[in-house]
Amino acid sequence: MEKIVFIDNGTLLNGLKAGKEEAFRYVFDKYYAVVRRNILKLVADECAAEDLLQECFVTLWEKRNELSDAVDLGGWLFTTSYYKSMSHLRNSVKLPVINRDSFPENVGIDTADQQEEAHQAYTHRMSLLNKAIQALPAQRQKALVLCKLQGESYENVAREMNLSEGTIRQYIKLSVASLKNSLNSK
Repeated sequence: MEKIVFIDNGTLLNGLKAGKEEAFRYVFDKYYAVVRRNILKLVADECAAEDLLQECFVTLWEKRNELSDAVDLGGWLFTTSYYKSMSHLRNSVKLPVINRDSFPENVGIDTADQQEEAHQAYTHRMSLLNKAIQALPAQRQKALVLCKLQGESYENVAREMNLSEGTIRQYIKLSVASLKNSLNSK
């Protein structure tokens, strides 16, 4: 079998768009290590980084026909890996906030009394947060819950609420400021 040589980015891109697996293999082999290092700079967990790396290449294959003829494949992979890493980090930050065992005061707790105290502190903080969220105007409350608690994009929330994305961003900004003010005053 004759080995295909990809002389430039355009030839490589054309091979990808034509669905040639050897073009994909060439891109994979060429960029695998450097994109992996890029992800590991952001995501310390090697398993998660490997999953993100695979997602980048799967996305490349799925979107190969949507790429412009002028796209730099290396740059596209780095940008995609960055956004996938940031999304992963955002999602991993949201989870511990809900889990009471992740609060710093729970580290090194040995006695049942200390555990109960920490649980009460957590319950109190969550109660204050819920009350502060409930006190927000309905539209701002909905935008906050959808974007920050459910992880929806501003674009999707804007479409669902029939508002502009800028309005959703403003709602979130005002809501977060209101929550901080409310929680800091207690």
